[in-house]
Parts: sequence; C-alpha cells; structure tokens
Amino acid sequence: MGNLVYCYNNGTWYVRRRPVKKITQSAKQQALRNRFKTCIAFYHALNGILMKPIWKELGKLTHLTGLNAFIQTNILSFSPERSVKNYERLHFSAGVLKLPMDFKIEKTDDEEFMVSWNTEWMGTHDAATDQLYAGAIYDDEPFRPRFAESATGSRAEGKGIIRLPKGYSGHCHLYCYFASENRKYYSEDKYFR
Repeated sequence: MGNLVYCYNNGTWYVRRRPVKKITQSAKQQALRNRFKTCIAFYHALNGILMKPIWKELGKLTHLTGLNAFIQTNILSFSPERSVKNYERLHFSAGVLKLPMDFKIEKTDDEEFMVSWNTEWMGTHDAATDQLYAGAIYDDEPFRPRFAESATGSRAEGKGIIRLPKGYSGHCHLYCYFASENRKYYSEDKYFR
C-alpha cells in the first residue's frame, strides 16, 4: 500500500517500507533467486496430484504454509539454471511417520514394481494400516510429477505393488512413502531410480 509492505506471519502483522531504489544483486544472489523461482514453479506443478495435501499437513505441524514447508525441504534439489539438479535430494513427501527399514524394489515389467520392507519396527505415530503411495518423475518431463496409477500394500503386509502410468519412456525417478488411513500423517519418501 503506497510505499509500505504489510505481511502477516504466525499471527502477527509486520510492516516495512519498500526500498526506494533497486538493489543490485551479486551473481550468488541471482543464482539463489533463480533456484527459489524454480522450486516454486515445481510446487505449482503439483496441482491435481496428491502431494500438496502432504505439504499442507506438514506445514500445520511446523507452523509454516505448505509452500514454505516444500521450499525448506527441497530448495537445494534445484539448480539456478531452472532445472532439477538432484533427484535424490528431492522429496515428494515428509512427515512424522517412519519409513520402514530394508525398503527394497524389484521391477516386474515396464510399468510394475514389487516393493517390500521390514515390518518389525514402528514409531509412535505408525500404524499397521498405513498405506503405500508412490510418485514418479520422468527425465523427459521433470516439471510434470505424476502419482502412481496404483499402489497397493499396507505397512503390516510388508510388501506391495506399484503400477506407473503407461506410455512414458526414459529413466523414472520413483518416490515411495506411507500415509495414515485418514491421510493426516505421512512418512518421508524412499527414492529409487
């Protein structure tokens, strides 16, 4: 409003004056700004798939917005050249549920994978009914993340099947995670290439 900028954060209003002249940025600052823009663009690409609720729920637990929770977790996964720099560092999911130990994957055909895990160890929020979910990113379309066509298996079963969307080729980056029955709690994800 005028030359004042108002911000509302964690129940408090803040106001500051807008800078009068444009501040020149160093090469490092410009690179960080480009990385930040890329991270936000990727987050907006999540529209329509079941990832945004994960970050929204995590944001509630950490007193952040879903966007800020996603940025805090994933900004280092993107490059200043506006691309995904490190798929292994990128996360589809994060939260309070524990990821089972000895998580393994085996390809059964072009679109189907058999996954297995150890059922002996569970955390305080974990339940036998936690369901397996998976997301995928293909090398030829890195800013078009997809949800697995189907993922079956509960934490107690110790195994499941993931079926990916048909018609895509190239390397697939697969992210497996668990969600509680009511989809209020999520685990971090396990990355496979």
